[in-house]
This record gives sequence, structure tokens and C-alpha cells, in this order.
Amino acid sequence: LRNQLLAHAYDKQASLNYWYFPSVGTYTSLLENTGFIVQLAQYYHRETELEDAKNGIKDWLLMFGGAFFNGIPSAHREHILQATQDSLKETNYRHGKWFADYKRLRIVAVKPLRNID
Repeated sequence: LRNQLLAHAYDKQASLNYWYFPSVGTYTSLLENTGFIVQLAQYYHRETELEDAKNGIKDWLLMFGGAFFNGIPSAHREHILQATQDSLKETNYRHGKWFADYKRLRIVAVKPLRNID
């Protein structure tokens, strides 16, 4: 998406820092720095089939990345969406279905109760 936005001179939208993808180490450190004890930290792949076999990636981008399209005329938006989806066909389209390449963090952390004397 960023490559397509840049290719169409939407530099402001391409530079948008909309999503946050911390590493396990970064996320557990944040929790520990606020007093949590991390008991479990997992990183795992959770590929997810998208509903629409024709427009799966385009629909996903509009649902979760709508902010990237602020200020872009609808005709340009559709072209950028299609070009982005086309660029992902080799890796994210199989057996007539689109897949989102999700990665997940699963964290179990507890905050100890303070002793009250």
C-alpha cells in the first residue's frame, strides 16, 4: 500500500504511521516497566481467510486502513486499492481465496497486589 501511495504521489498518506507492530521483547518490556509480571509471551502466525474472493485485500484495506485514503479522490483510491491487491496475489491468494497474513502476540501478564500493612 505504501509503495502504491508513493507511486501516485500521495507522500503524506504513505508516511502515515497508523499501525503499531511491537516485537515480543518490546511489548513485554513495556508491561514489565509498568509493574506487570509477564508469565507467557507468544508470537504466532495466524493467516486468515478473507470473505470476498474477488476483493478481499481491497475490502480489508478499506476496513482497517481507511485513514491511508483520506484526501484521495475515489477514482485514485480504487486504482491504488486494485494495484495493491494485484501486487499481493502471488503471496496472499490461493485456491480462489484471499488471505490476510496476520501475525499475533499472545501475552499473559499479572500485576501483583501491593502489600497493605
